This record gives sequence, C-alpha cells and structure tokens, in this order.
Amino acid sequence: MAIDDNNIDAVIFSKSDLTLNGAGTLTIHAAAGHGVVSKDDLVLTSGTYEITAASHGLSGKDSVRIANGTYTITSGKDSIHAENTDDTSLGFVYIAGGTFTITADGDGISASYYLQIEDGSFTITTGEGSASVAMTTDAMGFGKQGGFQSQTTTTEEDSTSQKGIKADGAISITGGIFVTDTVDDAIHSNSDILITSGQFELRTGDDAIHADATVTIENGNFTIAYCYEGIEGLSVTIDDGTFDITSVDDGINAAGGTDSSGFGGTRPGQEQFASSSDIFITINGGNFVIVSTGDCMDSNGALTINGGTLDLTCNGSGNTAIDCDGTYTNNGGDVTTNDGSESNPGQMGGGMGGQGGMGQGRGGF
Repeated sequence: MAIDDNNIDAVIFSKSDLTLNGAGTLTIHAAAGHGVVSKDDLVLTSGTYEITAASHGLSGKDSVRIANGTYTITSGKDSIHAENTDDTSLGFVYIAGGTFTITADGDGISASYYLQIEDGSFTITTGEGSASVAMTTDAMGFGKQGGFQSQTTTTEEDSTSQKGIKADGAISITGGIFVTDTVDDAIHSNSDILITSGQFELRTGDDAIHADATVTIENGNFTIAYCYEGIEGLSVTIDDGTFDITSVDDGINAAGGTDSSGFGGTRPGQEQFASSSDIFITINGGNFVIVSTGDCMDSNGALTINGGTLDLTCNGSGNTAIDCDGTYTNNGGDVTTNDGSESNPGQMGGGMGGQGGMGQGRGGF
C-alpha cells in the first residue's frame, strides 16, 4: 500500500519520527516486510521487543537511537538498519544500552553513516554462522620475493552481506559485551574504527575487526577464536587490552586497498598492497597471544612495538610470526615467537628480511 511516495511495508510504520517508550512487551511477526519503520528518526527508550520480520527488524531512514530495552530480533535482512541515500550525514545508529539477541540473514546492525555504541549486551548471529564458511589452507604459492606463502581459500554460497556490526562511516565502541558468530566480518567499517573498552568474543568466516582506514583500540578484552584475519586496517594502533587471536591468515594486518572479503577464491594478493607512511602497526601496550597460519603480525609499512607482551606462534609454511615491509622497531615490548622472526621479521618466510631490527620481509600477506 502506498501513500505519497511512501510504501507502507512494516507492522508499525511512521512517515515521520517514531518513539517507542514504556516497560511493556511488544511482539511483532512480519511475514512480509519489516518489523518497525520510521522514515525519519526511530527512537526506542525501554521495553521488551520480540520481532520476527521477513526484511529488516528495526529500520530508521535518518537514524535508529536506542537508550535501553531488551530486543530479540530475527530478520530476513538486517536486524537493525539505518540508511539514508538522500543525505549522507544521516542514516546513523546510536545505542546507549540494552540487551540484544540478534539473528539476521543480512547484517546484525547496519548504518549507512556512522555507528556509535556506548554500552549494551549483544549476541549476534548472521546467516548460518562462521562454521558455514570453509577456510582451509590448501595450496602453496610463490611469495613476492620468490619465497613460498600459504594460500587460503574460502567459499560463500551467495553475496549477501552478513556482517555483525557494519557502517559505511566510522564505528565507535566505548563499552559493552559482544558475542558474535558471523558469516562475514564481525565488526566492519568502510572508514575508521575506535574501540575504547568492552568485552568481545568474536567468531567469523572473515575478519573479526576490519576498517578500510584506521583501527584504534585503547583497551578491551578480545577473544577471537575463529577468523580469517583478526584485526585489519590501513593502520592499526593498540594502546592496551588483552587479545587472544586464532586466525587462518594474519592475526593483525595493516594493508593498503579496500577489503574484498575472504570469499570466492584465494585471499592472498587480493589487494594491491604498497608500503607507505599511512600503513603501519603500532603496539603501545597490551597482552597478546596470537596463533596464526598466516603471519601473526603483518604490516605492509612500519611495525613499531613500544610496550606490551606478545606471544606469537605462526603455523603456516612460508609465513612468519612477524612480517613487515617497512621499518621494524621494538622500543621495549616483550616479544616471543616460535620462529625467531622477532630478530629478523619476514626472513623465515623467504622474504628479504633486513638486519639490525630493520625488516623488509615479504614472506606472505
């Protein structure tokens, strides 16, 4: 049914702002269309919501703003969705608290602009979960400098975006508890990611945390038990926190280019990596236990360790625990590897490792 240029396609639909208050329970079954839609701002301040929808669960064109409440959402598309194709400064999601149990055939939480989470408890599953993605190291290829590097293949049944938390703009997380089991990236930004605190248990068929630009982590507790790459960005800066990462490819990766996901063929070489001053990994502190088949820490620029404790184990043939294309500097971190690459990054993988702490290793991505 259409009124004006609006298509009423939700159980609860508003042409303008919509605010839901109260401590009651709202149960929605949308066999076709969305659960709740606002064509402007969708605001939820409290209450208990049980939503099953063929399309989006909660959708606000200008924004979705949630202060608190309990949400159980099962959706055929995104569970929480904000998108404005008319104004690129709108289409954001802001969550200050609440308890969320999300099962989505699309993305768990998606914003076309920025996404900000200050607190809350989130259990997010997309598609059939991370186990539905086959990630196996089953081929050997030649490295950039003639060394061998393992190649990892992944498969995906379709091209539907099935990320946990996604924004076209920046993502800011300042607290909360996050448990994800996703087909695609657990946390994904086409811009920057800033995490200042929180507890994260992430399982994904692709990257656990991915930004096309910068990833900055100030603190938090991160358990990434299954992923293609653990943390990836153009640059990665970590000030503190606890990190337990098991990755099929790199544990922490700084690389140029945009993410093309781990699906549909060999991932290594999917981007035209180039070393530049914008590409780097900087570790200022934190406790890291990383077990990888790719490189544990791989920078296509500089790698600087100013502090922290790093226990790195690389199980991949032709890869190394530490690999960088730029300058490698350890100013006081406690670094232990299983292959000696803390003294000669990249060299164990057949790269051109530098001397005296300078690494030009290119043993693998």
